[in-house]
Amino acid sequence: MKKIILFTLLFIILSCKGQTEKLEVVSSFEYLSEEVLKTKTEKDLCLLRNEVFARKGYVFKNEDLNTYFKTKTWYKPNNKLNPESLNFSEKEKNYINQIKYIEEDFFNKKEVSSSIMCIDHLAKTNSNIYPITENKLNSDKYYELLKPIDYNSDNRKKIAEIFYDEGLVCDITCNPIGIKYKLISYFKDGEQHMVRLAIIKNNKIEYIKLYETIINVNGYSFNSGYYDIDFKLDVDSLEVYKIFKIWDKENSSEENRYPTKELQRVVIKYKLTENGLVELE
Repeated sequence: MKKIILFTLLFIILSCKGQTEKLEVVSSFEYLSEEVLKTKTEKDLCLLRNEVFARKGYVFKNEDLNTYFKTKTWYKPNNKLNPESLNFSEKEKNYINQIKYIEEDFFNKKEVSSSIMCIDHLAKTNSNIYPITENKLNSDKYYELLKPIDYNSDNRKKIAEIFYDEGLVCDITCNPIGIKYKLISYFKDGEQHMVRLAIIKNNKIEYIKLYETIINVNGYSFNSGYYDIDFKLDVDSLEVYKIFKIWDKENSSEENRYPTKELQRVVIKYKLTENGLVELE
């Protein structure tokens, strides 16, 4: 009889132990590795981060979180708890911060995806983009770099209706609101290269001529001299050069019949601001 009682008690103890182990497997908190966390969705990360709070009984102001955690058998809500009264171990703090960093990556990727079509963003990974000059726009290397951000937009269509044949129309700044600056490099009649800066505010477009090539010398008086335009566009500044040139007849050759020499240069400096283009003295 004693053997039967002892066997029964032993069975009950083992049975409880088994249930406890099973419950701990299901309800115990698990610290996921960074590799695993990076495979989770934004929603998953939010839930995992807030689970650290829920495990301590915190009642969330967000009803969606409360509804979710109430489905968990381990969740014991305590209305008396507030964020200041919660105590976290160093491991818990590090885990929360780790998830936050990954969540920030999601946010940053969203920001990038909305502003990736701009020269400022391209410059972060291609440090040689600035300063932009006419020579760079004429080079195959930089044309290919800028071409991916040469996208179809309403403003491009408006610009195209005015004077656009082929070339680039690129956002300079990534700011989606306020003043917008666009760099416009186009070819008139497929030959004459021109570059302009478009300043757009409230759908009103203003232009500054930055560069214009001279294709046909017959339209200019090389002997008496003529004005040419060049520019240098930096991260938030612009210099436009009005250059007085004359035909350097003495150095003319079969290879270069119309060499020129610079006699005078006027520099106009600007600042690209959130309120518009400001001319500097």
